[in-house]
Amino acid sequence: MRIPPLLFATLSIVSLAITSLGMTSLAQAQSEPNSQGDTQSQSLQLPELTEKPLLTIDGNIRVTNTEKNTLVLDLPMLQAFPAIAFETNTPWSDEKQHFEGVLLADVMAYALASAKLDKAGLEKALTNRNGGITVTALDDYYAVIPWEDLLKYDVIIAYKHNGETISRRDLGPLRIIYPYSQQPETDQLKYHARSVWQLLNLTVE
Repeated sequence: MRIPPLLFATLSIVSLAITSLGMTSLAQAQSEPNSQGDTQSQSLQLPELTEKPLLTIDGNIRVTNTEKNTLVLDLPMLQAFPAIAFETNTPWSDEKQHFEGVLLADVMAYALASAKLDKAGLEKALTNRNGGITVTALDDYYAVIPWEDLLKYDVIIAYKHNGETISRRDLGPLRIIYPYSQQPETDQLKYHARSVWQLLNLTVE
């Protein structure tokens, strides 16, 4: 049966509209959170090591990039993680200081091959794990940061202080910083002791 031209044109327009609607709905479904409010799994592709390594992560990790089964990171690799910055009072200064870096939780989620680089993903990756992270400085000072701290607080590996990369003279190039002003319960001695400067190594239990 031959379809009249006017009817054929009408059907074509309707078909195109339905197709467009379907494509829009599919795109929305791919980008919207699921029913639990979770975003889709994140995939972070770190750049290759191109500069002097600043941080070595070893121990019970799943992602490595050396023959020694460690994960070594330079500054561009750390800067590939989502950045976080805040101003806070510190035990070592009279005025608020500005720090920028990466959440320790994000780095650990990556090293543990978590499907999501966030605290929820890290918490899932920590199932049946105890202990924490031994953080060691250039002078061999060390402290143990329990996993609980990463899930409760915005602990960062800072690579900038007051807008500048941190020199070794200024206790860099990396420092562990707690949000002492934003989460005042961290402004006490036990958290100060975990705030390792001249950070060199993280050992995962």
